[in-house]
Amino acid sequence: MNQLLQRYATISTAALFCFMGLSGVLMFVELGGSLREAHEWLGLVFVASVALHVLRNKAAFLKLLTFKRTYVALAAVFLAAAFMLEGEEGGGNPMRQLAQQSSQAPISALAPVLGVTADEVLARLATGGISSATASQSLQEISKAQNTEFMRVVALAVGSPAQSSDEDEKED
Repeated sequence: MNQLLQRYATISTAALFCFMGLSGVLMFVELGGSLREAHEWLGLVFVASVALHVLRNKAAFLKLLTFKRTYVALAAVFLAAAFMLEGEEGGGNPMRQLAQQSSQAPISALAPVLGVTADEVLARLATGGISSATASQSLQEISKAQNTEFMRVVALAVGSPAQSSDEDEKED
């Protein structure tokens, strides 16, 4: 068992840390697409890997518990976690709340925020192949109804140049 820990505990922890960090950032900025399930499952594997890493390096981890800065760092992590777990009404990430509310607003309410009319947003969607959308639907509803990736619907609605160039490449 000791040789197994010695060979794989640290390297698996490092590899999983890289995946968890990257997938977490991508999901935070809403670019992760279908990463959520992999992130969640590999997160459980990561926890197990960290436990094995701690077991393998228990002397070093026990020594860390003799420093006040360890407790300060742990307290900061728990406070940050408490802030993130706080209900949407009372706190959390305000940008995430804004994005969530915008994705659920009907196009008729969202269009003025984008600086255009609802008809213009619907025209942008139609140009991207989504012609059955209505001004009373939200971007989330349209995405689900069309079985289309949500970020694609958002890019079309805001008239993102990146979306246009993606479409141009598909036509070539």
